[in-house]
Amino acid sequence: MAHVAANASSPVLMSITRRGVAPNAPVEGSSAVLAASVAFFLAELGDKTMLATITLATQYQGWGGVVGVWAGSTVGMVVADGLAILAGRLLERRLPERAVRIGAAVLFVALGIWLAVEALLAR
Repeated sequence: MAHVAANASSPVLMSITRRGVAPNAPVEGSSAVLAASVAFFLAELGDKTMLATITLATQYQGWGGVVGVWAGSTVGMVVADGLAILAGRLLERRLPERAVRIGAAVLFVALGIWLAVEALLAR
């Protein structure tokens, strides 16, 4: 059920990505940290990384295990996100913004459909 709910957020993320913002235009009244946190939370809700973290947390008992799993999963996500940010910056320099927005929107839709079908077939 979590996969179905998480996949339902794909069209929302796609529409935000597709709408886009003018290059280098400041967004009034917003926080990059808040926007990234909300988008990340919605995108990662019920994904395989979360399930793997839950599984690891059950295998390492006590506070040392909990803190270790939390620290390890946090470091892993920070490294993965850092690579994604770097890739985004490189794409920004080489591709027109419109192509990046359309490509991201198409990927969100395609992955959302793929994961929704996978979740429904797994029942």
